Amino acid sequence: METSCVGETRAMLAHGENLTVTELAARCRSETDRPATQRDERFCLELLRRALAAGDAQAWAAVYAQYHALVRHWLGRVNDAEDLVQETFARFRQAFSAERLASGRFPTLASLLAFLRTVAINQRINQARRIEHERKALEKLGQEGAAVWEADGLDRAQHHELADYIHGLIPDEREWLMLRLSYEFDLTPREIAHSYPYHFADATEVGRIKERVIKRLRNDLRLRAYLER
Repeated sequence: METSCVGETRAMLAHGENLTVTELAARCRSETDRPATQRDERFCLELLRRALAAGDAQAWAAVYAQYHALVRHWLGRVNDAEDLVQETFARFRQAFSAERLASGRFPTLASLLAFLRTVAINQRINQARRIEHERKALEKLGQEGAAVWEADGLDRAQHHELADYIHGLIPDEREWLMLRLSYEFDLTPREIAHSYPYHFADATEVGRIKERVIKRLRNDLRLRAYLER
């Protein structure tokens, strides 16, 4: 029995815990190249754990290199693509802690990559909205002059400040995702939960998150002061 336990322990360590980051990265790449049904995802998971939970800079560099092309693919045709890739990884990294990884919400490599994909899509949506906002603003400026920025009591710089402030009130990527799917794509809580099972357990959870976000925005004194000008 003791020999068996020792063997199992060694086997477990051989799957990642005792490997260097360089070795882990190489094994992660190797497993990624294998057919999906034959992959051993534990090497990539351990690499992500060291990068996200342990804060290992070398591991993070390896994660960036491993999934850079995938994030670039998810972003599609966008302006300033490399900047958007970097922003996606930065937000992904900020979203995780040792406690969050240990929570059981992301038990597989697929679930972590699904979250990374969501962050990338959010960044793409954010950029598209910023571009559209600027386009409309320039059209109005051409038609009505600079006074359009002062029509509601806010100048251009204040508009950007307000947008950044609202973003700061909703730092959680799940909340941002819920907000966009609800108000930009008119999806119901049931549709959101069905489409993003890795992020939301069910429609009830989506509803709770939505209620929490709306309450936070309504109760923020600075935001109310902006809107009541």
